[in-house]
Amino acid sequence: MRQILLMGNPNVGKSVVFSRLTGADVMASNYPGTTVEFTKGRVRLGEETAEILDPPGTYTLHPTNRAEAAAVEMLAQADLVINVVDATTLERNLNLTLDLLRSGTPMVVALNMWDEAQHKGVEIDVARLECLLGVPVTPTCALRGQGFKELVSRLSEAQAPSSTFDEEERWQRIGTIVEQVQQLHHRHHSLRDWLEDVSVQPLGGMVVAVLVGLASFWTVRHIGEGLIGYIFDPLFEGVWAPLMLALSRWLGGEGLLHAILIGTLAEGEIDFGQSFGLLTTGLYVPFAAVLPYVVAFYVVLGILEDTGYLPRLGV
Repeated sequence: MRQILLMGNPNVGKSVVFSRLTGADVMASNYPGTTVEFTKGRVRLGEETAEILDPPGTYTLHPTNRAEAAAVEMLAQADLVINVVDATTLERNLNLTLDLLRSGTPMVVALNMWDEAQHKGVEIDVARLECLLGVPVTPTCALRGQGFKELVSRLSEAQAPSSTFDEEERWQRIGTIVEQVQQLHHRHHSLRDWLEDVSVQPLGGMVVAVLVGLASFWTVRHIGEGLIGYIFDPLFEGVWAPLMLALSRWLGGEGLLHAILIGTLAEGEIDFGQSFGLLTTGLYVPFAAVLPYVVAFYVVLGILEDTGYLPRLGV
């Protein structure tokens, strides 16, 4: 099984990238002979399944501590590297990228935090950066899951270009790359940008959180009530109730089996709220009274997650 290694500086979103690629089926382990912890999981690459490893973040392949040393040792065993780069601090991140190019391991670059770079007015010529590095470069936004299909599809294009520059030329080369691919410009913030900024400020964030919470509860309530009023109640009253009345008559209208299945009739009719039968109240409560609100809750939760608000709510 091929091993894919995630490499990047600390705090570039590497763990979120790992979660996007592997899902929930992950395992934390200690590197042999150390207390250094890393995470591993699996990712589908067409017909193939590959193992993906997430070691500690590192700034260089010249380790200064045991965690960085473990990451470098894992690099020697990897078949492919995904270099996660913070697009908002390209110059600092390229130091590790150039180190990885010299390692000779096939690599692709995930230009993460792409949305934040655009938010700050950082414009990067991805095609030019790809040409200068000699490896595939894909913009991604781990929090929103953007760019990951393209990233996975381009893993087969991973390259290991030969790099001849020495240590003294490293920062000169980094400066040259940044000068050619990156432009900084003032960007007028949109309403969404303004809301994103306010949502992580101490005072504004609390106000936004209260408003979003109230709007979420209101939406859950009205979606749930709408599902009940327009779908589930008509379904149970118009379709299921006549069937249960027919079953009640077939059972003779009384007896132990009738009490278990149908429950008590209210003036000869099925009362789904009070009959307390297995096939009446027992089905109505979970499916018609509870399920609509559960569906509504997850719809709202999905919207909050896809808009990227949940991490800001955490802040």
